[in-house]
Amino acid sequence: MQIAFAATGNGFELRCGAVVLLRHAIGEPAFELGIGQPEVEMCRGNFYIADQVMERCALDQYEVDAEAMTVRLWCSQRAEFALSLAISIEESMARLDLRSEHAGANRIWVNLPRGMDESIWG
Repeated sequence: MQIAFAATGNGFELRCGAVVLLRHAIGEPAFELGIGQPEVEMCRGNFYIADQVMERCALDQYEVDAEAMTVRLWCSQRAEFALSLAISIEESMARLDLRSEHAGANRIWVNLPRGMDESIWG
């Protein structure tokens, strides 16, 4: 299968043949960036894990360089929440290199397209 990256009229897509692997569009951002406070305790191999999300911003704005296969995404409400994405494709493999531009951001959410009958775990 051929993997391809392309800018669309209102965003970008990463496809494997006819299957959309990643899609960013106006009103449907692919990434969110945030700040959270974890709490982890361990006692004899038993773990208590809790997480409080302090801030979460959808990266709804973007700039695409289709030739270089790079994208810069940022939040329209909080421009300091920004992410750089570089895509490299070799044979039938795609690699996404994500770099937060916000020093305090420690959470990232990736919204993957899926069918109504599909579930994504992990």
